[in-house]
Order: sequence, then structure tokens, then C-alpha cells
Amino acid sequence: MSDLLTLLAIVLGVPLAIVLATPARYLAYYLLWLAMLGVLVFIWPSGPDHSSRFSGIGEAIDTVVLGAWISFVLLKLAFVYGRRIVVAH
Repeated sequence: MSDLLTLLAIVLGVPLAIVLATPARYLAYYLLWLAMLGVLVFIWPSGPDHSSRFSGIGEAIDTVVLGAWISFVLLKLAFVYGRRIVVAH
């Protein structure tokens, strides 16, 4: 169980740290980069490896990681711009 928690901390901790360190003014470019990365992940040719019972898990992992990155960026944008709206009023 410890190995799973370590992997989860790395897979979610690295994107969260990068998003938190990125200034809000660059997050639009960051979202465009993530969109480009998402397109590349889904069009990259990959065939099933029938010798492993985990052959189809790569696409699911890619989707989860990209989803985590995008959700972190959107949450930071919502927090930053939501705070600006509240402070302005």
C-alpha cells in the first residue's frame, strides 16, 4: 500500500506543485500546452500488448494524469480570478 501512496503522491504532487508555482498570467498558455499534450497522447499510435493483463491501462493512466493537471489549472484559475472579483467588490 505504501508504494501505491508514493506513486499517487508523485503523479498528483508534481502537477500540483508546478501549477501552484506557475503565475496566473501564464496559465492560459499552460492550458494550451496541456491541450496539445492531450491530443498527442490520444493520436500516438499504440497497439495492445496481449502478453500482459495490463495491456489497456496506459490510456487510462494518461487520461487520469492529464485530467489531474487540467483540473489543477482550472482550480487555480477559479481561485485566482474568484479572489480578484471578491476583492474588487
